[in-house]
Amino acid sequence: MPMPDITNKLPGSTFLPRTTVNKIPFSSTELSAMKEIFNASDNSAMECIIKDALKDCERKSNQGETKRCVASAEDMIDFATSILGRDVALRINENYEGSK
Repeated sequence: MPMPDITNKLPGSTFLPRTTVNKIPFSSTELSAMKEIFNASDNSAMECIIKDALKDCERKSNQGETKRCVASAEDMIDFATSILGRDVALRINENYEGSK
C-alpha cells in the first residue's frame, strides 16, 4: 500500500529566549517599533507576517478554545502545563524524511 508523503514542508522555526521576547513590544499599537526591530519595510513580506501574527494573537478566542500567543519555549511550557497539568508525557516523531 503506498504511503502518503509526510515530509515536513514547513520552514524551520525556533522559539526566542524569554529574556529576548520580553523586550519585544508585541502589540498592534506598537507595529512601527516591531517593524524597526525586524527591519521590515512598508508592504514587505516581513510586515505582512508581523501583521498576521498580531491579528491572530489579538483576536478573541473561539467558544471552547483556549489560546495564548507564545514566542518563547518557556512560555509554551507554562501554557501547556497550565492546561494539561504537570503529569504529561512528551512524544515526538524524529522521522522528518517521510516515507519513500
